Amino acid sequence: DRGEQDGRQFIVFEYVDGENLKSLVEREGPLPEAEAIGLTLQVARALGFAHEHGLVHRDVKPQNVLLNGDGRAKVTDFGIARSLEVHGGLTQTGTVLGTSDYIAPEQARGSRVDAQSDIYSLGAVLYELLTGDVPFPGDNFVAVAMRHINEPPPSVRERRPDVSPRLDAAIRRAMAKDPRDRFGSMDELCRELTACLEAEGATSGAETMVAAPRRKLTRRERRAMRPPAERPNVWPLILLLGGLAVLAGIL
Repeated sequence: DRGEQDGRQFIVFEYVDGENLKSLVEREGPLPEAEAIGLTLQVARALGFAHEHGLVHRDVKPQNVLLNGDGRAKVTDFGIARSLEVHGGLTQTGTVLGTSDYIAPEQARGSRVDAQSDIYSLGAVLYELLTGDVPFPGDNFVAVAMRHINEPPPSVRERRPDVSPRLDAAIRRAMAKDPRDRFGSMDELCRELTACLEAEGATSGAETMVAAPRRKLTRRERRAMRPPAERPNVWPLILLLGGLAVLAGIL
């Protein structure tokens, strides 16, 4: 919310008692694949909601994702967000806004920025969640921005071979240099990430076996399961009875 009191303007934010996504990665390191996808899905749905209402964030980064005690992600800091309906694009030509570690190529060039730019930045965030590092590290803003403009998106599997090829491909598509080669919307990205999450869950659960409850065995079944050494030898008894029968016949 926003308002004014005693000549002072103010804005109101929800208080989130937790940490941001950047501090989580710095503390935990690379996250498990399922956890990284789950958090990214929450951010993607929030950004998709903003896009549906005509807003693009333009500064998607882990520092702007707050985590409460229940593990829910809150996307915040729309300080440089602009309306998708602004004439001529969201960013004035030659103006660069955003954080260079996650900046889309067109945003780094000062070109038109739209929802596709948020998709690129979110792909960079997911890369960091899985590897513990940004996709294009550098010494300064310009050096990093130039790498985003010129270098192809790195493969997560080069750093973490255990990550599924499908998820790796989804990240590289989200970070495509040409916005037309990225996902068409946040909803499309969410559908692909959901499919990756379901595939990962099916793989991890493949080794789980469900055993039926054991029933009580009958006496005959227990005797049949005894090792041969433990089974009673009945032949002496049979021979004894047979000898007695022959003796009785003679008498």
